[in-house]
Amino acid sequence: MAQKGIDLSQHRSRRIDENLLQQHGLILVMEAGQKEALQHVYLHLAERVYMLSEMAGLEEDIRDPAGLRRQDFEATANKIENILQIGLPRILLLAHASR
Repeated sequence: MAQKGIDLSQHRSRRIDENLLQQHGLILVMEAGQKEALQHVYLHLAERVYMLSEMAGLEEDIRDPAGLRRQDFEATANKIENILQIGLPRILLLAHASR
């Protein structure tokens, strides 16, 4: 990510819980299984949960490259960047509509 000018040194993983999800009007996940699990456990928040790829009109998993080669990390970063470029208008629309 540093090659893309993004500093992740302050980023930390956090456990998902209802309090965290309630704070956000739009919840983006990387994989269909994550979406299904959140929608099942938090039925009342199901309409807020989308796969990131859906923002670009796709429906495909973005696999975590943890433990894989550097090229896999780069490919995943590029895929996310492309989806964000295409999907940003929809992300903004959904994020603002839910407030």
